[in-house]
Amino acid sequence: MDEANRQNAALLRNSRELVDRWIQYLRTLLTGSLYNAGGAGREVVGGRTLDRSA
Repeated sequence: MDEANRQNAALLRNSRELVDRWIQYLRTLLTGSLYNAGGAGREVVGGRTLDRSA
């Protein structure tokens, strides 16, 4: 029983770490989004902006 508990604990830790990595990845996508909350395009390197219709 103790071995099963240790194995389950390891699986839960690994799952939690994976979920945390996905959350961090998705947060980086949100901070680097191309549009602001109002839908207007943000400036892109090179001085161009992206249009919503693109």
